Amino acid sequence: MQLKRRINMPTSDQAFTKKDFQEFLASSKQKPNTLTVQIEERKAIWLNSLESLYIKIKIWLQDLDVKIEERQDSIYEQFAGEYKVPVLVINFLELNENIGFFPIGMFVLGADGKVEVAGRFSKVSLIEKSWDKWEILKITPGNVERTELTEENFYKLIKQMVQIGN
Repeated sequence: MQLKRRINMPTSDQAFTKKDFQEFLASSKQKPNTLTVQIEERKAIWLNSLESLYIKIKIWLQDLDVKIEERQDSIYEQFAGEYKVPVLVINFLELNENIGFFPIGMFVLGADGKVEVAGRFSKVSLIEKSWDKWEILKITPGNVERTELTEENFYKLIKQMVQIGN
């Protein structure tokens, strides 16, 4: 039984010229890599999910004395390469405290994404358990605590993060 070849490669007794090789390269470029397409689709979902998370946070902080800064940062992931992600920094003016939301990546073990929440004295993680469903992940020696990210749990988290230094 003879196996079919995916690429029309010459057999060992046929010539394979530079022109043949250039045609091979050109035809390979024209076909999108399925894995690349899947990663780009996943990246688009991940970036939309980050935007959705930040909108939710801004709504929760709407009537408070805060200054919210958004910027773009670059991250690198092995399969996705380098790409831009939104970063959210909240300045709690009355407390003179900043808390930043820094995306870590979409390829994390046990989740669809991870965001580090960092203040002056502590940091915790938000993990996206499934698309647009976030949990607060606190890891301390001997303990892992996961809590659904709700408006009330968000306020508790921020209070704990800014109280550590006071």
